[in-house]
Amino acid sequence: VYSTTRCYPSTPTEGRQVAIKVQRPGLERKVALDFFVLRKLLAYATQQAGSVLEGTEVELVQAVLDEVGNGIFDELDFNKEAAHINRFKATYSADLAAMGMVVPEVVPQLSSERVLVTEWLDGEAPRDLDPSKRCALAQRAVKCLAMQLMTDGFIHCDPHEGNLLYLNDTHTALLDFGLMATMRSDHQEAMASGVLNIMAGNYEALVPIFKGMGILDQNRDDLRRPGVEETFAAALERCMSGDELGDELGEGTTDAKKAKLVQAEDGADRRRAFGQLYEELGELALNYYFVIPSYYILVMRAFVTLEGIAL
Repeated sequence: VYSTTRCYPSTPTEGRQVAIKVQRPGLERKVALDFFVLRKLLAYATQQAGSVLEGTEVELVQAVLDEVGNGIFDELDFNKEAAHINRFKATYSADLAAMGMVVPEVVPQLSSERVLVTEWLDGEAPRDLDPSKRCALAQRAVKCLAMQLMTDGFIHCDPHEGNLLYLNDTHTALLDFGLMATMRSDHQEAMASGVLNIMAGNYEALVPIFKGMGILDQNRDDLRRPGVEETFAAALERCMSGDELGDELGEGTTDAKKAKLVQAEDGADRRRAFGQLYEELGELALNYYFVIPSYYILVMRAFVTLEGIAL
């Protein structure tokens, strides 16, 4: 079952079992109304926020909302999803085979804008797997996502439990190619540099990198909002190192801090949960001129989703 569609197994006259994905009736009108309401809510929130939000920030938030809306409307056109599947398979065929990732074939003669027909794949849903198999499925899917991010940049952004199937010990199926993102090469390089500098603990170097990714305002030397004394690099280091992680477990004790950290092979502390880091980085936007672009939200959301499957 999909949130915007229904999927049914069927055996056409050719005798090949297929999956038929059918769009719910009247969906375009409902989605358009939802985004109209969101636009109105954004205008109201901006009015209430007053001087807290500046003009460029409002424009960025509106741009993110519009891009998400465009992405959802693209998902409603199954001809585009079929094209996504074919492009994904053609772009990554060798890597997918090496990783044991399986993408279903489209049956074009039976597909249309509102109906998508693909080959049927038999497998187990992640929720029905034992913990070791769930972890293996998530690890394979994370490697696949990282491969997309670091190579062509054409990314499947919706790898939730309903879009993954455990086929066997060596193969996992990836389904539903409606929500995709295409990373610019300069953003890919900046994100890769960011990961390397985070691993090296070089947080000062992240400021120009984040500006290049569109996360930080390139026109500001001082990224702090009024009343904030700590530099952005220092705040980022505090988030990455887990210095505040114990607070919610009681008095910021060392034991509480370690509850959210895991020791890596090099002896350094690493975050136990990517989702915790993602949430806390997002909170930096309250104290700094810091906006998370839509492409970044989609990619990070995909990693957080896979982490949730594994944990």
